[in-house]
Amino acid sequence: MASLLYFGFKIMNNEAVYFINVFSTLSAAIPLGIGLLIVKKGASSLRYFLAFLAVGFLVDLLGWYNAHYPNNGFYSIVRTLYWLIDLTFYAFFLRWVANSRVVRVICQWVFLGLVLLWVAQLFEYSLLNTFKLSLGVAYSFIAGFVLLELIENKRGDGLPLVFWLVFGIFFYHFCTFFVMGMITTSTGNKIWWLHNAVNITTNIIYALGFWVCRDEFAAAKVGGQTLSNT
Repeated sequence: MASLLYFGFKIMNNEAVYFINVFSTLSAAIPLGIGLLIVKKGASSLRYFLAFLAVGFLVDLLGWYNAHYPNNGFYSIVRTLYWLIDLTFYAFFLRWVANSRVVRVICQWVFLGLVLLWVAQLFEYSLLNTFKLSLGVAYSFIAGFVLLELIENKRGDGLPLVFWLVFGIFFYHFCTFFVMGMITTSTGNKIWWLHNAVNITTNIIYALGFWVCRDEFAAAKVGGQTLSNT
């Protein structure tokens, strides 16, 4: 699989790869912009989601700045802190969406386990890839269960906004798990653009969800849940 993707990289020109890398960073502005336009003030949980997207967007922009004006020590600290924000937000968001008490308990234990692994990689750098892979496996697994719950409890013909958001979370972590696994190989470093393509697709899923479900905000409801309940 990695060799096929590496072949795909070889036939892509540098301009195409550069475009994917740039658009990966800027793509977060699409769901962020749409969300800011339609999310009502009372929808606190979704405003947290938008704030999370904004933080990720700023960190990616800082990454581009660091590439041109290197300050690797500072950026490394920012990136490490963002991983902690990342694992914390997903745990609490998925726990908020989940209806099953079992899934909520799993979210709590996964969160604690990932925090411990995050702390461990601060002292042992070789654990960083283990941390990233564990994060991808854990949250794709939990998001998959939450998706099944949302489908079973679906009301009406349309899909609620939380479905699109959780689907984006599932898609990103599921795909990232495989990409990060390949990036640890000798040819994997040549296919980082694939991770960026996954990131672009995830942001498109978020943006599509906000746009398709924009009428839900008139009643400040998403999937039957009051948005102000966090």
